[in-house]
Amino acid sequence: MQKPEGANEVRAPSHQVTSKALTAHPNLSGQSVVSRRKKKDAKAARTRRILLDSDDDMSLAEEQDRPPAAAALAAGPLPDAVTEEELMNSGHKLREGCTCPLCCLPIKFPVGKHSKFKSCCSKTVCHGCILASRQRGMGKMCPFCRTPTPDSSAAILALVRKRVDAKDPVATEFLASKYYDGKHGLQQEIPRAIELWTEAARLGDLLSHFRLGCIYYKGKGVEKDEDRGTRHWQYAAIRGHPDSRFMLGFYEYKSRN
Repeated sequence: MQKPEGANEVRAPSHQVTSKALTAHPNLSGQSVVSRRKKKDAKAARTRRILLDSDDDMSLAEEQDRPPAAAALAAGPLPDAVTEEELMNSGHKLREGCTCPLCCLPIKFPVGKHSKFKSCCSKTVCHGCILASRQRGMGKMCPFCRTPTPDSSAAILALVRKRVDAKDPVATEFLASKYYDGKHGLQQEIPRAIELWTEAARLGDLLSHFRLGCIYYKGKGVEKDEDRGTRHWQYAAIRGHPDSRFMLGFYEYKSRN
């Protein structure tokens, strides 16, 4: 008896899709998948440009990754000692820089990757509010104080120095970081950076206390003083600075406590 034609053929399971069928179906073709992926990537790139196209913005994440300065530092006032009970029961609320001043919502950690520092008003604005302001036609104008974005390093420094003269601790810390890195047209001047960090810490800036804690704890350019370093971390930790609390944990771990 003659077998029907094709009886010995091994057919692919019905759930497998042949390349011919894949190409024929517009929703399954490789070209269509690539096209959709390109559109998605292009949309993401546009969003990133909207968020990042601002010359005066400073990433706080870069600030957190920066090593402590190595230069002579005149000892400022030593922060008061903190008891164990005060350290454990304080600093659980987010500090001002961790909350967007526009939407009043907490900024996702790490704050520097989800927000921008505005040199015109020393405010940290979340990416969501920056994107919303751009979509509403505000362009590069600051969404908080409505100041046009500076178009040069000189203009940025002029705004920052004005805030520093007004004893703004956040602006003072910003200027210190620029002297430390030699950015925005400034020559690297580490002693000046440390002087400004000390002043900002005196005015209550928590990031500056964190910096000074690292400087004294490691003895970078100053006589090593772990007690003074931990005092600066304690001051910042009980006021809601997470990196300072982390360093205190590291100190206790190193001390086998």
